[in-house]
Amino acid sequence: MSTTLTTEPLIQSGLAFARQYGTQLAIAGTVLLASGAYAIFESASSGKSIPGPKSWPFIGEFLTIGKYIADRRVHMFFHDIQEKYGPIGTVHILGRTSVLISDADEIKRVLKGDDKCEFIRSEEFQLTHKGIAHYALFLIPTGDVWKRHRKFLQPGFGPVQLRAAAEASNQYMDLMITKLGASSKINMHLVANAVVLDIIGAIAFSKDLGTTALLDRPAELDEAFSPFKNIAQITSNRFGLNEWLWDRFGVGMKIGIDESRAIKEITRKTLAERRALSTPHPNEDLMDRLLFVDTSGDAKFTEEEILDEIYGFFLAGHETTANLITFVMIELMKHPDVYEKAQQEVDSILGRDGLPAHEQLSQFKYIDMVIKETLRMYPPVPLLARRTTKDTQILGYHVKSGIEINVVISHLHRNPKYWENPEEFNPDRWIKPHYPGSYLPFGDGPMNCIGQKMANIETRIFVIRALQRYNFKLLDPSQLRIVFSITQGYKDGVDVLVEQRA
Repeated sequence: MSTTLTTEPLIQSGLAFARQYGTQLAIAGTVLLASGAYAIFESASSGKSIPGPKSWPFIGEFLTIGKYIADRRVHMFFHDIQEKYGPIGTVHILGRTSVLISDADEIKRVLKGDDKCEFIRSEEFQLTHKGIAHYALFLIPTGDVWKRHRKFLQPGFGPVQLRAAAEASNQYMDLMITKLGASSKINMHLVANAVVLDIIGAIAFSKDLGTTALLDRPAELDEAFSPFKNIAQITSNRFGLNEWLWDRFGVGMKIGIDESRAIKEITRKTLAERRALSTPHPNEDLMDRLLFVDTSGDAKFTEEEILDEIYGFFLAGHETTANLITFVMIELMKHPDVYEKAQQEVDSILGRDGLPAHEQLSQFKYIDMVIKETLRMYPPVPLLARRTTKDTQILGYHVKSGIEINVVISHLHRNPKYWENPEEFNPDRWIKPHYPGSYLPFGDGPMNCIGQKMANIETRIFVIRALQRYNFKLLDPSQLRIVFSITQGYKDGVDVLVEQRA
């Protein structure tokens, strides 16, 4: 049984650790405060100051961001800084300087990511997943290892695989409809997670993980998802924490390995089966790409890399898409006029019994606009981090080498410079073109999301099939609380009444 993670053990462990190692902490604290003072001095003395809050000496904005962390909304700390200070801002936290940007043109430059780029993805995010998915593509820092993984994984997201994603989406939507029956009270977020995880299993290694089959057994389904929720909490709590402190704060290597074991064991078993085949697997999936052997007989990936990539695909692929689907369905319920128009489009194209084939999806123009508008307002990944490799200029300000740059996608998407009435949910705004670079729900440059087309297919088919069969009603608007752990979503669940259309 998986361990449920809360902040209480972290607090208690922290207090116990402080009592036991008080002297060492005092020494470390002195060094940290000195480095913090130096960092703040250095930042302020390198030309005109980047706008930002007037930080407390040494600790900077640590107390302020702590409130956001406790509320599980740390992404909104960065969003609020941008809202107050404009397209570039800066914050200092315990000697660490971060520059925040939400200017479309500068973001394009930061995310360009070629060999001569001044901005790279560092190893810091990868470190938080040590023992879990160290070699997952979305974690690997800029460099040759990332290039090799991207090169050989890219064909695994081509036309054949996209059609397979559409088929798997319809397959598990059929099962979802069977399980929900004519009327059900559901947790919208949990249902979306179940369906998407099974789709990912089919795409990754042609396995049925059986989560959609548990929709009529919500307690078992919730238990099946607890490792994924725990991993998200573990990696979030590791961020910014020195590795030697992980065990003290209950987020050490062992717990990460334990929580990721189930999927990795399935992956390892499937890997052995696939290697034992005398003929190639009939449908190339992600695992086939990872098992690629070149003409010299050399494998491109080690077993550790394969296990990490598959697990990373589950982590990155299922949660972001499930969050998006939940956001879309909730926005439809919040806006009856949009809901009616989207449902009418489904009826006019498919009727009550037709299945949306991959080739048909482009016909659903209005639903596509609804999804785009949802991604604008609620990008599943609201922050992207890069690091400067040399001194540079951003929006006329000098930024030193080694400084963390946070691209605040959530603020870019609501910046009134690019969007009229940005806080209004309005799918019709997509009739007109938007400012280039002002809409980046899947990132930009060579490190953009490799699975974005697949995610769009899964989302569109879920929404189309759901609207075709059911009417949905939000039961408790007070549950609409967005929380953040690597991604943002209604992760505490949202209760919805589902009733079959007359």
